[in-house]
Amino acid sequence: MEKNKRVLIVLGILIVGIGISLAYFVGKMLTGGEGATTKVLTANIKNSEVTIEGILNIEDYDMLPGHQSASGIKVNAKGNNELIPFNIIWEGTNTLGSKLKFKVYKSSKQLNVDIKCNEVRKPTGGGTMLYEECSINSEEELGEVIQEGEIPISEVSEKVNIALDQFITSTEEPGTDIYYYVIIEYPNEDKIQNDDMLDKSFKGELKIEASETEADVNIFAAYIEQEDGSYEKVEDIPQEGYTINKDKSKCSNGAIPNWDISNKRLYIDNFKKIGTECYLYFEKEPAKDIILMERSINEIQIPFTGPDKIEHKTTNNKSDLYISEDDLGNTYYFRGIVNDNWIKFGQTIEGKDLYWRIIRINGNGSIRIIYNGTSTEATGSNTQLSSTSAFNSDSGDNMYVGYMYGSSSDDYTTTHANDNKSTILKELERWFVEDTNLDDLVGLLDKEAGFCNDREVKKVGSYYTGNGTGTLNTSYAPYVRLTNGSNWDNQTPTFKCSQNNDNFTVVGSSNGNQKLTYPVGLITSDEVVYAGGTGGSTVGISNTSYYLYTGEYYWTMSPCHFDTVSSDMFFVDINGNVNGHRVLYSRGVRPVINLSANIKLSGDGTYTNPYVVENT
Repeated sequence: MEKNKRVLIVLGILIVGIGISLAYFVGKMLTGGEGATTKVLTANIKNSEVTIEGILNIEDYDMLPGHQSASGIKVNAKGNNELIPFNIIWEGTNTLGSKLKFKVYKSSKQLNVDIKCNEVRKPTGGGTMLYEECSINSEEELGEVIQEGEIPISEVSEKVNIALDQFITSTEEPGTDIYYYVIIEYPNEDKIQNDDMLDKSFKGELKIEASETEADVNIFAAYIEQEDGSYEKVEDIPQEGYTINKDKSKCSNGAIPNWDISNKRLYIDNFKKIGTECYLYFEKEPAKDIILMERSINEIQIPFTGPDKIEHKTTNNKSDLYISEDDLGNTYYFRGIVNDNWIKFGQTIEGKDLYWRIIRINGNGSIRIIYNGTSTEATGSNTQLSSTSAFNSDSGDNMYVGYMYGSSSDDYTTTHANDNKSTILKELERWFVEDTNLDDLVGLLDKEAGFCNDREVKKVGSYYTGNGTGTLNTSYAPYVRLTNGSNWDNQTPTFKCSQNNDNFTVVGSSNGNQKLTYPVGLITSDEVVYAGGTGGSTVGISNTSYYLYTGEYYWTMSPCHFDTVSSDMFFVDINGNVNGHRVLYSRGVRPVINLSANIKLSGDGTYTNPYVVENT
């Protein structure tokens, strides 16, 4: 900031000059300098509640010519996503004997604005110049000046626009905050202040009022992303299925364009000048947002008890989603009777489309899906691979609960090393490469979200006390979570994988064990329970209505226990229940894969109009 060096007071050698100077300083000590009371004022503008809070102040204690002070003002708008035009007004009197200069800055964040002023005495021929030099510690953070002007000398109330034609977008609670910082200067003037300064003041109040100026944004050009990744200029702004590309979209005058997905409306942040021009680039909405759109999000208390295992809700004719956490963040999962989680992706080598059901949106935004065959039949053997498979070809050791396994040993790490592929993993890889084109589409699959083969040992009761090696009777964590020992009630399922060694990911992933060649696995028993599957005959409840029920037996990849002579895995039975059985039994196979968070979707997820991955 330019330092002010003009002369306001000349201290001379005459007695009268000294008297004037002393009168000036006495007057300053008694002058009131608060230019606006500290209060909260609310105004209703359009359909929104706009609140102003702050103080307009000129610190006059020991004030000299050139003195500056900083004031902070906050504006908040609560409402239904509406662009609100407003003015900030100071209304009051200034009897300090000098007009005040002001500059206004605007920020989206709260800043600590500190002004430092130093007294300067400069001898001149016949007297001494006395003034202040001031600087702002955070001037660069304040940005550019949006308005400047003067507060006149007045004995009667005057009205001064501090910030004219401003805009704020009203939002739901807690509302949007915009901060204004006003720098006020008691200017130097080429005269001697010789009037009586006692009881002089700068006072009034801040107000907010509606501006008659409406937003003026010229959409100079709009472009929509094409299937090949290029952009084509269009006449009409897309109303659904698209979001704005913030990196490509630009506006003049420092304005920032934003696209509201749920309301399909354009909002401009940092809007401060009429006649702003914008170039807008729209791209397909991320798959996560397409799936979440217009769905209610619910949370179910853990543990599950009684009938809440099969609870289901719909909102706006769309199946609700439920929220929990996995290793990557918040995950949104389907449960109960779901008719709009169908997705089409990939083909058989004969050219038949592959259909899947969405299990959940993973914490990193990728989409976890389970195979449903080459049609949208919800039940029957066509919902799984054409041939059944054992989970492993032997069951006589704890190691055979592994999606990959080690060697027989009395050491846990050796037993559950990921050295050998299970029978079912080999079958999944064969199908992935030989029976489908998924290997050609692997670039559209996520490699960070893994497949959990939870082999953590959890001892329960006096029977399952083994350490997960050899033929010791051992219970694994999924068994304890879902059976609660034996009664299959108070279930505590989880989407998290407690051991990195059990989190199967592909080579090149930054998560998990990085042991897979192809990113394919199976559903977990916990995911089945979250979806609405019940467990065990002792519960007395079977659910044949939830979307994972097919009327067929099929494997999960969750270990159950080693019991006397056999390693047992969880599977889904013909009644939709979760049960455990020997790994060498043949059961149906329903592959699970994770689609990348970056895929683009069309369709609405119903079986007549399933989501379709458009990147293929």
